[in-house]
Amino acid sequence: MDDNTKIEGTLLAADETKISILQKVKEKGKKAQEVEKELPFDQIKATKVVISF
Repeated sequence: MDDNTKIEGTLLAADETKISILQKVKEKGKKAQEVEKELPFDQIKATKVVISF
């Protein structure tokens, strides 16, 4: 992100203007919830690919 915020998630979809990721959000005292988030390309500074099996 442009403001150095780090977001980690699973890539769901990508098109010409944005990507959609599935992010696990853990709140204190609660179970982790999965939230779908859309990020426009102009707000993304860098990405890293992590492959898991």
